[in-house]
Amino acid sequence: MYASNNDLYGTKAASWHDSLQVWMGPQRSEAEEILEMCRNEVVAWDFHATKVGETVMELLSEGLGLEAGKFKELTFSDARVIVGHCYPYCPQPDLTNHVPGLEVRHQNEWVDVKPVLGGLVINIGDLLQIISNGEYKSVQHRVLANSWKEARISIVIFYNLAKWREDGYCGPLPEL
Repeated sequence: MYASNNDLYGTKAASWHDSLQVWMGPQRSEAEEILEMCRNEVVAWDFHATKVGETVMELLSEGLGLEAGKFKELTFSDARVIVGHCYPYCPQPDLTNHVPGLEVRHQNEWVDVKPVLGGLVINIGDLLQIISNGEYKSVQHRVLANSWKEARISIVIFYNLAKWREDGYCGPLPEL
């Protein structure tokens, strides 16, 4: 799916970005559904990002005192969606608060997350907070309009459970 300012009429503030969303699992999007201009890159990105994601999930599992493969066993890496955002320069930079991009909520204040060249930012989501029984905390975050003169690119991969329980209930892992 490709969208531009997809919530333009649904929020008070404009979301100044273009987005590409591609489901990579559990059932991968058909090749024809991925824009031809980036099809090969999206597939390659998914391959490499899945390896990194699985490694991070192993470390998170071990951090909880679980076997390294526990999250993989729970099918975390199977259900994933890639979302790419391009934030072009905003022609009204006075409306951007002069913040370069990502912010997280910490002690009731928005804190700038400075980019690290070659680094990754990993946000813990609500699901991981729930199944870790609160050991890992979900992070409220936002991305502000781009006040810089060049476009900013952000690529996100959301990992979800492909299967859990028949009733769909999701709670803390029994081991925790």
